[in-house]
Amino acid sequence: MNVAAFCSARFEANSVEELEVLSAAFKTAVNNLHRTPPAKFRRVIWGESEEDILTTIANKNNRSMLSARVIENCKLVFVFPGMGAQYPFMGQDLYEKDGAFKERLDACLEIAYEITGINYRDILYPGEGQDATVINQMQHAQLANFMFSYSLSKALMEKGVHPDEMIGYSFGEYVAAALSEVITLKDAIGLIIKRGQIIAASEKGKMIGVPLPAEKIQLLLSDGLYIAIDNGQSCVVTGNIPDVTAFESKLAAARIFWSPVNTEYPLHSRLMEGVAGSLREEFQQVELQPPAIPYIAGNTGSFITAVQACSPIYWEQQITCPVLFEKGIKELVEGSPKIFLEVGAGRDISLLLSSIIEDKSSVKIFNTVRPKNQEIDDHHYLLHRLLVLWLYGFGK
Repeated sequence: MNVAAFCSARFEANSVEELEVLSAAFKTAVNNLHRTPPAKFRRVIWGESEEDILTTIANKNNRSMLSARVIENCKLVFVFPGMGAQYPFMGQDLYEKDGAFKERLDACLEIAYEITGINYRDILYPGEGQDATVINQMQHAQLANFMFSYSLSKALMEKGVHPDEMIGYSFGEYVAAALSEVITLKDAIGLIIKRGQIIAASEKGKMIGVPLPAEKIQLLLSDGLYIAIDNGQSCVVTGNIPDVTAFESKLAAARIFWSPVNTEYPLHSRLMEGVAGSLREEFQQVELQPPAIPYIAGNTGSFITAVQACSPIYWEQQITCPVLFEKGIKELVEGSPKIFLEVGAGRDISLLLSSIIEDKSSVKIFNTVRPKNQEIDDHHYLLHRLLVLWLYGFGK
């Protein structure tokens, strides 16, 4: 009995007894399938109701059908966005409809409240009369991004979607460290809170994105300016406010486009050395473990070693050294086919990956949460991504 025949007969059954017989026959067929090797070609049909699915099958409506071949020997890479990914009400539909995500996020919120006395639920999902822009403040944005990406990752893993490798963009490395059990969840939240306080006490600066490779940008930089993130064909430049403002004028005069980065501090540069020691001291107070899941070290663009992960000095350097993001992505692309899954708000990192990875013949890139300006239910958005991942061989 095929799916179409079963669905049609199910709706035409005249009694409970007939339905039970049909269901038993269908379950027997499904159980027999489980004794055969996994299918290399998969198809999913989705809709709002059983009637929708039946209509899709009867009419062969390709818009509600997805088909793909399972990618053999493929590895799944979780990619975590950094500062600036957050926006008010991100993932609110997920919080209300996905029990696994809500449970994980509530656990994070409880730890954060115990440490700070702040109800971060009101920051993520502000009520009427509450300031929705608070989430963009440094001390809150870091923690909001971490809790969101961590909780979403755990929810995905409970659904059978497990990362083989990981990489974080800038601050996103903290999510990779927590998921790979380098740091416990409680210690990670505490360290992120301290990190925010330490950065907030430092001198402010500016960060801007410039669409030029590092070797060309270096020729334009004056003293006091640094490449904070190397994305390959573009970079993030940082420095103190007067120096970056002068650099903006220099770029404008040369008709080179630049864009502001949503942060007020010169992260990933030598300008953070004055406060980085305080962060090292905080890391010396917690127990660090070798990574259980391989992930890329932002400072080197290579897989982090056990020595690095367990070193407070490494985490001190994480805010003083540039992030070699392009190098890390290119290392991940080598070898077996890869699916890159952006686990966090929006799709900025997915777009960046598309520009970095030139040969996409053995690579696929997906995000998990709708962009800020796209009006769609977050839960439906994620379910669609889960269906696509299942088609390629991941998930339950």
